[in-house]
Amino acid sequence: MRIRDHDKDYQVKDYSMKRAGGEIVLKWKYSRGSHFFVLLYDGRKEVDLQKLAQEMEDKGLDDRTLLQKGGHHIYTTSDEKAKLFLFREREFVQNGESCTIPGGEIKHAIPYGVSVFIGEYDKEEWIMHLYQVKDPEINTKFVPVKLEPKIEYKNKLFAKEKLCVLHVPYLQDYMDGALQYHVDGVRMTYPLPASCLDKNLYIEIPKDASVVLRVADQYKKYYRVEAAQ
Repeated sequence: MRIRDHDKDYQVKDYSMKRAGGEIVLKWKYSRGSHFFVLLYDGRKEVDLQKLAQEMEDKGLDDRTLLQKGGHHIYTTSDEKAKLFLFREREFVQNGESCTIPGGEIKHAIPYGVSVFIGEYDKEEWIMHLYQVKDPEINTKFVPVKLEPKIEYKNKLFAKEKLCVLHVPYLQDYMDGALQYHVDGVRMTYPLPASCLDKNLYIEIPKDASVVLRVADQYKKYYRVEAAQ
């Protein structure tokens, strides 16, 4: 596999993604290309295409072998942080210019990035040319982890305060401060370190206040807070 620089003729356009029955359905437009590669990866960690291509080559996976593999999932990186899927142009068009990543390929509690790259296969040389993109925002979408925190309140007898019990589920490879809680009437927010996950946090707040869990701005593509239980 040869990783090529950006070429305007080999770029995805109008890329969209939706979840349907647990699956990920992708659609895009394009000008040229014989094959499409979809990279499903931990969105918090960038994937270097050159290193990915070299890793596959080191394991003896040449382009001809990859094209002959059954199914769409053709490779998982050695650290299991990324999976590569291959879709041929003909089947992509026959499927209404769309393709699907099965729900079974998606692990719980991991925020995924889903990037699409266009390839052109040289049948005479048996070489796949895979084109990089100029702007990653054009070919990448994110699948944030949905969080459902548990929030309970316990009143104190004859007191102006009450106790809030906040429980946030465990998140693999969580980054300190990605989530934060906010108390009504208080200007600041309180970032949560990994040590606070998967346990009850007891927060004393004014009797008429409430607590909400928020995602820090720079992590909103990785996590999304659903209504508290």
